[in-house]
Amino acid sequence: ITGNIELRGSDIDAHPSRISSNSTHIHRIEGKSTGDAGSIDIVAQGKLILDGGSLINADALAAEDGDRANAGNVSVIANQIELREGTTISSITGSGILGLSSSGISGNITIVANDSLKLISGAHISTSSGTIGNPGKIDITAKNFEMSGAILSKGFASQKSGKGSAGG
Repeated sequence: ITGNIELRGSDIDAHPSRISSNSTHIHRIEGKSTGDAGSIDIVAQGKLILDGGSLINADALAAEDGDRANAGNVSVIANQIELREGTTISSITGSGILGLSSSGISGNITIVANDSLKLISGAHISTSSGTIGNPGKIDITAKNFEMSGAILSKGFASQKSGKGSAGG
């Protein structure tokens, strides 16, 4: 299990930055491997600006058949949030070449902008499952919302054995 990350501040301005709490199972000695990614919580009292390809992810990889790895939840709360220039927020489960029967649930992504949210110029928010398991929810709450050239996605990675429900 990886650790949780909490980031709190008045204003947060990151160009480019990476905040990751991932879980990866590459090798196991005996039995099935399990492990979950940690959660990420970011709270800014004022503005949060992420750009330049910044990455916030709580992803999990189950490498071999029978392994289980759940991705973590990501929560971003601020009065004003601006994600731009290829910034990515993700909670994704995946499997390695030998993990076609691996399982895991991707986490939920929650974004709360008390005033305004801008997703522009290649910003990407994604939950996805490449294992036997469901992708998480993307919940966005904003008083004012602008989206231009950005992507919101939820679903399954191309995986022969991926099973679950992309709805909800």
